[in-house]
Amino acid sequence: MPSEGILDNDAIEALRALGDDDDEFLSEIVEVYLTDAPGRIAEMRRTLSEGNQENLIRAAHSLKGSSANVGAIRVRAAAEKIEHAARHGELAGLGTSIDGVEPLLQEARDALTALVAQS
Repeated sequence: MPSEGILDNDAIEALRALGDDDDEFLSEIVEVYLTDAPGRIAEMRRTLSEGNQENLIRAAHSLKGSSANVGAIRVRAAAEKIEHAARHGELAGLGTSIDGVEPLLQEARDALTALVAQS
């Protein structure tokens, strides 16, 4: 069972419903997410340091969407806040916000890995 407040049960069940009678599809989507998400965080960090607001927004939006798809609630919320701040030109302090996404991703990684292992 997904960890309370870390994973969205509805999102997990929606992914399961897209698969056949096993969790292979869920496992594949989780694997893609866990491979891709660190790159999105690195991209946010890089684009912030370059002052590239448009690409920062895009990277945060991408992480927000993929996190929502796999039910990573806290990562999605953090990426949404970063996206919102970047859209409004509020870049001061975003480095700290971006750094704060990594432990949330690790928390989601642990929960998703445990979930897939149970399948």
